[in-house]
Amino acid sequence: TTLASGAHRRPAAHTHKLTGRVRLRWCSSAARMTAESMRMRIDTIAGGSLDDTPHDTSSHPATAVENGVFYSLLMLQTRGWLCNSWTERFVVLADGQLHLYASADADAPLVTRAISACTGIVTEIDDCRTGEYCFSLRIAMCDGSRDSAGYLLTLCARSSKEQQLWLQALANGGVRYEEEVRAVSPRADSLFDLNARDLLSTELVPLSKHAGCVCLVVNVASK
Repeated sequence: TTLASGAHRRPAAHTHKLTGRVRLRWCSSAARMTAESMRMRIDTIAGGSLDDTPHDTSSHPATAVENGVFYSLLMLQTRGWLCNSWTERFVVLADGQLHLYASADADAPLVTRAISACTGIVTEIDDCRTGEYCFSLRIAMCDGSRDSAGYLLTLCARSSKEQQLWLQALANGGVRYEEEVRAVSPRADSLFDLNARDLLSTELVPLSKHAGCVCLVVNVASK
């Protein structure tokens, strides 16, 4: 979903604990805010800029995380028919919404998704993108709509510290954290006791579904 951009006057200063009509008014207008406005608002809550999160030793990132708000440049995985690709996005978490901007100076987000305890599950991912630190975020609908199966995002940070800050900020923002299910079991007695990760969806697929078939297993010697 691409949201139309437009001039928007920044609302009067409020704390992050917005309630009632004030919160509803903020949430409806937040999707139209520029990336710079969102960044400035979070910096105000944090008490300082988060622009150098991977190397910042100040308390600013911790303050933001505690309030369930955060932003940084992340790599977003885009799934294709034959292979996956990666695109850099400026990602903002604020007031229970995740905003994906094309850049840190974009006029409006490309996508905005609401998150909450009943809709969001975040999982740390190992060996997803070499040299980076990734996590997946599944956002489902609570109303039983056709989108209830979930909207999956796979994102990668530049450092393990940045990854952990994102995991903590999402958890404090209302998302449930789950440990990653390992694809390989050390107690497997046969090939069909194992699971493999689908290259397109990144979901774990039980190899038992191929029991009784002739299978060719190829070791590609790469992550």
